[in-house]
Parts: sequence; structure tokens; C-alpha cells
Amino acid sequence: MNAKDESILIIVENQKKLQLYRDTLGNSYPNISIESTFGFIIRITDSSSPLGWRVNDKTKATLDSIKEKSIHYAKVLLAMDDEADGERLAWDVIEYLAHPKAFRITPKELTKSAILEAINHGGRKIDQHLIDSYIARKVIEGMVGKSISEMMRWWFSKEGLITNEEELSDVGIGRVSALALSLIVQAEEKIDTFIPEFYKRVAVDYFHNQTQFSVKNKLKFTKDKKEELMAFMDMVKKEEHIIHKFEKQTKDVPPPPPLNTVQLQKSAINQFYYSSKETMKIAKTLHEGVEINGRITSLITFPKTNSLYFAEETIYQIIQLLQSTYGEKYTFTTKRLYKGADKNTLQEAIRPVSFEKEFFPKHIKQFLTEEQFRIYELIYQRTIATQMTNAIFDQSELVIFVGNSQPNKDDEAQSSKVYGAQFKETANRMLFDGWKLIGKHWNIDETEEHEEVILPDLLIPEEKLKPIDIRAYEIKERSPWRYGEGRFITTLEKYNIADASFIAEIQHFLIEKKAITIINGMIYPLELGKKIHYFLQMFAPWLVDIDFGTKFEQDLRLIRDGSKPKNELIEEYENLKNETIVKLGYNSEDKATNSWMLDKAKRIAAQKKITLPMGIESDKDKLMSFINLHKENIHTLGKCPSCKEGDIYKMEHGYKCNVASCSFILWNNGIQRFFKNFKKIIPDETLHKYIEIILKKGKCYIDNLFNEKKQKAFNAYITTSFNEQYQNWEITFAPKENSEQEANEDAYKPELTEGESKYTEEVNIIQENEHLKEKLEQSENERRLIMDESKKDALTRAYNRACFNSDIEKFIQSGYKNTISLAFIDGDKFKSINDTYGHQAGDTVLKALVDRMFVHTRKLQKARVYRYGGEEFLILLINENRKTVLDFLNELRKDIMNSPVQHDNTSIPVTVSIGVAFCETDDTIATLVGRADQAVYKAKNNGRNRIEIGEQVAVISFQEDKEMKSEGKLSMGFVL
Repeated sequence: MNAKDESILIIVENQKKLQLYRDTLGNSYPNISIESTFGFIIRITDSSSPLGWRVNDKTKATLDSIKEKSIHYAKVLLAMDDEADGERLAWDVIEYLAHPKAFRITPKELTKSAILEAINHGGRKIDQHLIDSYIARKVIEGMVGKSISEMMRWWFSKEGLITNEEELSDVGIGRVSALALSLIVQAEEKIDTFIPEFYKRVAVDYFHNQTQFSVKNKLKFTKDKKEELMAFMDMVKKEEHIIHKFEKQTKDVPPPPPLNTVQLQKSAINQFYYSSKETMKIAKTLHEGVEINGRITSLITFPKTNSLYFAEETIYQIIQLLQSTYGEKYTFTTKRLYKGADKNTLQEAIRPVSFEKEFFPKHIKQFLTEEQFRIYELIYQRTIATQMTNAIFDQSELVIFVGNSQPNKDDEAQSSKVYGAQFKETANRMLFDGWKLIGKHWNIDETEEHEEVILPDLLIPEEKLKPIDIRAYEIKERSPWRYGEGRFITTLEKYNIADASFIAEIQHFLIEKKAITIINGMIYPLELGKKIHYFLQMFAPWLVDIDFGTKFEQDLRLIRDGSKPKNELIEEYENLKNETIVKLGYNSEDKATNSWMLDKAKRIAAQKKITLPMGIESDKDKLMSFINLHKENIHTLGKCPSCKEGDIYKMEHGYKCNVASCSFILWNNGIQRFFKNFKKIIPDETLHKYIEIILKKGKCYIDNLFNEKKQKAFNAYITTSFNEQYQNWEITFAPKENSEQEANEDAYKPELTEGESKYTEEVNIIQENEHLKEKLEQSENERRLIMDESKKDALTRAYNRACFNSDIEKFIQSGYKNTISLAFIDGDKFKSINDTYGHQAGDTVLKALVDRMFVHTRKLQKARVYRYGGEEFLILLINENRKTVLDFLNELRKDIMNSPVQHDNTSIPVTVSIGVAFCETDDTIATLVGRADQAVYKAKNNGRNRIEIGEQVAVISFQEDKEMKSEGKLSMGFVL
């Protein structure tokens, strides 16, 4: 079809896009008209309508006008954005227009050529599976957003947690925001219970070859090891400092991947501190077009995408641009293969629509706002950087021995007796900038560290160095991570709990709901957010289950693929909602009649022997006023430390002030989390007695707390305090007072009955026994691990050469000699991999090879993988016949060949040559290894990526016979 062949009506979704289409197509296509819906259609159920729905009055006039106009066109094309919302709007419009030839088009970019290409293609039908997944998502999101939020407001009101009607009406949660809030609260809980450890390490400064540098020892010296630290530093001062190893090596750092929706949001947060929502709003304006020289022009491709893929034409244009702008040394002329780029090749990653000179950021800047320019420049530079050469860093490794330290000794074992020490440092210095020529100041990750470490160029093993300073420096153990905005977005993407286009909305929603706040780019849960999280934990745990949230997105994908009916997923969530209703004891009518409030008012009236006022039964405001005025007679534990007026009473899940306007609340799980951190269990049945002591006397004495890091027990006073940073009440350690007050410990202990004391004691004995058992098991596991580690290669985790010699000797002595098969595996052209991609890439390849070997050897009865040296490996097989061994090795060879290794977003092709020998009666270990070695040498000479069999009289080539492959037979030819 040609765009000029027939009359066409194109419908878009907003005014900006309407203007862009009209400016782009101009007057060259008089047969094409463009109209806009000016927004999304709001469906309203209407049984009288033949369609089963009607549009709202605001958009009906617009759609009626479009419908009348569409009658005069041969074809209608719906050009909404290529996403679920766009598909849904196109579906709505097609149903409303009822045009016989209405189709969907999704240009890959908003340029004249791309739009005409989409028109000429003729369009497609609505993707009904995509619509089904959209409906399933919306129904379930609505179920959570309405039903669960309604139950939560009911429970908060019923429990007296929120009594202000205006505040209560704002309480709400969604399916995705519940998971997101859970991550934030759980991270904060880890921070709250974390006790940082301070320790010291020792560093030595040198000046050599006109360069000052430092090396560090890995030993930790805590405050209780001052004498060991002094002895260690004394030894370092007295003993000689000798270079044990100086290995020159470099690391290739490839450019970051292209930008998709999540990566764009994260990069904008880290570089410009823009919120996710702000970033997507700016990107939308760049996509839908800005006015340039009187015309609306689109500058970037569709910004809502999870793709990391660039088409061949795009790659070619980028390479041409780089060669002409920066030269050959900054241009990577082969297409980079980024991990995950093959997952979505229907869309491209976010990129500029053109790489022509007039679209350079500096030429476009005059037409953009400051915010638009920043985002456009970021997208432009990140796009072209993908085809720039790697940055190269010096990563040389230096090891210095002081005293009698030996290469194989464990520094940790030297902490009790100081014989010597090992000091290390790794260089971190840029040798060639590559892509960092334009991306030097990009903050790719909020946790990224950029410290430069320079070592001298020439250091000779066995050379002695003279220190200029020996110092102990203090380190504070890093606390658990709090979510920054960038890491939060990355985590949501990692767990796949939300569609990329929706991630930007989550944070904004939680802020609006007063569940979280952001301070200096870091996310903090507020008290309401914690209340919501604890409610969901208790009554709807499926809503805060990350794995279940991930499964939801997987189920939607199955619906999109047509593999799962949408009603099946909707029914599953309907059942979960009903389970929550049962667990809560919720009655939807209770919300309207306020029966729980009426029941409470009647209890108060009976206790105080007063009569309920007339007409109060059906008036919620009067019921609440009555309840607040006449407090229910319930057992209280003490005065509220917050308002100083009310009294604290025990709820089912915590402690609350009986003054409605007071926000004091302590949750049971928060209190128990504090004690659990110190290996102390206080049963819920007696917990209120400890809280009562705190409220009446200001603090409570607790014995037998346990500090796991210091491995010792201690006693302490605890109290309640208000955390200004997090705006919530919590249990914490009481400040130390004078010795007289501290001495009277019994006065601050709760009065437990004999049964309660015995029960608490038994519970803690069980806990201590479990802890002891765990420590013993851990010690045994560590012992076994140490024994096993001595047999393994540190890099690949394969067993080492010494272990091979020991194992094969044992098998021969145990009578397995005639059942032994030995495969000698050598990586092909490994030096070329190191030279092309760097030594770090070489290490990655070696580890990947061993991983593939591990996968395949698990299928056999008895087989073990060894690293023989460099890129050479052995596989020892027991009790396997020849055919099984050869089939196994051939499957391994093909798997390695077909599985390029991913390193720093670069795909590295790898093959191996294999020699195999089968042990004969008169074989020695040396002759068996020799035959396998001879066979792999032959495989190398015969073209690599093949298998040769080392026999006692010859080397035999093994290959698959294509004609016999289907029958599982093997073909062998002798190579003499």
C-alpha cells in the first residue's frame, strides 16, 4: 500500500502529537487527515448502551465528531503510543467508531520516514491478548486499591490508630506500591536494628620511583584488641618490607548499556536529582515534539520501553558519527551485544531520532528548556557511547610481605601470634579514556566509588622497601543500605514487580499518601507507611510477598502470549481478597453503619451506667465524640510519654494511647525485633509488663542480652524514645546514669509470676540451645569448608592439580583403574581473548567454562572437574562407557561453542579442544595424562573445536556423523 493510494484518517491521543503529525506530513499528502481524541476515554457502565458502555460527556462530543468524519475515509489508522495504555485507547476508539477498516499503527519513531513506513505497511489488528493483560491488571489493581484500602481504613479506625476523618480518607495502597513500601520499611528495619562495629586496620605508606603509595593489611582490630594492634604495628616497624608480587594488569571498562525507561529514570536521578515522574514528563515532551524553526519536531524515540536493542541501521549511523567526530581510536566498529538486548527487538532503546549535525545537542539547545536539554543530551551521549571504545584502567596488583609472612598463610590465623603480615593494594588509574571522553562525570550508580589509586610503574619482586609511615586507621562498619531513589528504581526492575512505564508513578504515589518521604535523595518510611506495612503483613501477606509480585508480572506475560486466560488470574486475586476479609472479620456494611463504634459506645455506657444520647446510633460523628468523651474502662499500663495526658493500653498487635488525637503507638513486632537482635525472647504474654515498667519508671532492666559480634552477654536498661528522623516511637537503650541509680536493678524489673518466669526462662534456654547448636554446626561447616578450599582453584572453583593427583591415585588403589576416563580440555585461542578483551575478561571466560563443565558433569554418576593450569582443565570420569563419555564431551563442546560468554555487556565467543584417554591395565598416571595431552594437542593442530581420542597405538579423531546422528551412532577415523 502507498500512503497516497487511498483516503486515510489517522487518530492520535493528544494535541501535541496532532500538531507533530500535521507538521511532519505537511501538505504532501492531501488524502490523509489527522484528528485527536484529546486524551483517554473514561468508560462508564451503561446497560442501555448497545456496546455495554458509554463515554463520559466531556469526550463524547469529540468522539462523535471523529466518528462522523471517519465515514468519509477508506481507512482509519490508530496511532497511539506503542504500550498497553495506547493499545487500550485504540481498542476503545475502534469499538466506538465501528469503522470496517480500522487498524493500529505504531511507528518506531515520530519521523516522516517512520510514519510513512507504518502507513504503507497497512496497520495491524488490535492485539486482543495485550488488551486482556491490560484488563487483568486494571481489575486486580482496582481490587487492591479499592477493597484492601477500604478494609485498611476500617481497621485503622476500629483500632483507634487514626481518628481524624480527613487523614483516614487519604489512607490507601496499591498492589505495586504495597510491594515497594515493603522493601522500604524492611530496609529501614535492618538499619534500625544494626549496631555498627568500629575497628582498626593498618596501612603502610611508601615513596618509590617518585611515587607515594599505600598498601593495607586485611586484619581487623576491635577496641578490645588494643594490645594485639600495638604488637602488630611494632612488628611492622621492626621487620623488613619485601615485594612478594607485582603483577601488571589492566581492566577494560565497556560503556554502559543504552537507556531504557528504568535506566533513564535512574540516570536522571543520579545526575540531575530529577524525580522519576519529572524525568518521564520531560522525555514525553521530547518524544512528542518541540517547536524548532516553526515546526513541531520529535527528538527522541518512544521513552516507555524495556529494550536495550539498537537496529543495524542505528549502529551504522552511530559508527559513522563517531569516526567523523572522534576518530578511529574512539570508535568500536563491531556491534556491541549487551546482556538482555535480545529480549525485546521489536522496539529500540531510547535514542535520538537523528544523528545529523542539526540534531547535535549544542545545535538543539536554543530550542529547549534547561531540563529538556539535560535529558536530551543525556540520551544523545549515552546512545553514541555504546559504540565507543572501552576505557582502560591500570589494575596492577601489589603484594608486600613484612616479617615471616608466607604466601599461603591466612592473615586471620596470625591474629593471636604475630609472625609476619601481608599487605596488598590494587591500582585504579585510567590509562585510556575511551567512552569516558564524553562520560567521565556520569554517575552511573549512586554507590559508585571513583577513588584513584596510583602505584609505581616499576616494582621488582624481592626488592626491599622502606616505609615512610605506618598508621592505624579506624573504620566504621557500613550499615545496611537505605534505598536511594536510583537504587529503588533498579530494585523494582530487578524483582520485575512492575511494568517499566509504571515505576515512575510508584514513588510519587507513596509520597502523596504520606507513606514515605525523601531527604537528600534517600527514601525514608513515615509512621503511616509503617502502619500500612504492618497491617498488610498481618492480614494480606500476599501483597508484600516479592516472589508473588514477580509471579504477577509473569502471569500477565502469559496472558499477553495467549497462554493463560485473564479470568484465571483475576479469580486467584479475588480468592486472596476474600481470605483477607475472613482474617479481618470485615463486614462491608460495618463501614456504613459503624456497628463497631456503636458496640463500643454501648460498652462504655454500660460500664459508666449512663444512657446513650438520642439519635446517636446512626450518626458516626456523634458516636466518635461520645467514645472520645467517655473513655472505655480498659486496663492501662501508664502515662503516655508523648502527650503526657492519656494512658497507654494494650491492643492486639501493640500499644496505643487512649487519647484519640495522640499519635503514640508501639508495635509488638518492632519491640520483638529489638530483642531478637540481642538473642532475647520475651513472650507476647508478658511483654506488657516490661512496657508497664518503662511507662511508670522511665526504664526497664533486661539481663542476658547477647552481642553476637562481640560474642558476649550483657545487661542493660531499655526505654522508649521518639525518633525525630523517622517520626516514630521505638524501644532503645536508656542513657547511663549515676552508679547509685544503676545499682538498684531489681526495682526496674517487671514482677513476673512463677509460671511466667519459668516459661520465659525455658523459652530463652531453648533459644540459647538453638544458638549453640547453630554455632557448632557453623564451626563444623567452616572446618569442612577450609579443608575443601585447600583443594580448589581460587579463581574458577574447580579442584586444583594437587587434588587431581591425589584423587586419581585413590581411584586406582580402590580398584577403579579400568573404569577411568580422562578428558583434557584446552581453551582455544585464549591469548587472543586476553589481548582483545583484557585479562579480566579472560578470567570471566575461565569461570564460565568451568560453570558449563559443572552443569554437564552433574548428569554423570561420578565425575570431577580440575584446573590443570592456565586455560587447561581435566575431567576425571569413573564407571562410564566410551559412548557415554564421547557423547557427554561432544554435548559439552557444542554447549560451550553455542554459549558466548558475557563480560561487561560484551559477548565473547569461546570454543575448546578436547583430548580424551581411556585407562588401560598397564597405564600409569603419567601415561594416561600424556595420551590425553597428546590428543588435545592433535585437536589443536586439526583445526580446534574438536575431540581427539588418545589410544595407546594412535590418536583417533572423534566426530559426529551427520547421517548417523539421528540414530545416536558415532563415526571415528584413525589419524596415524
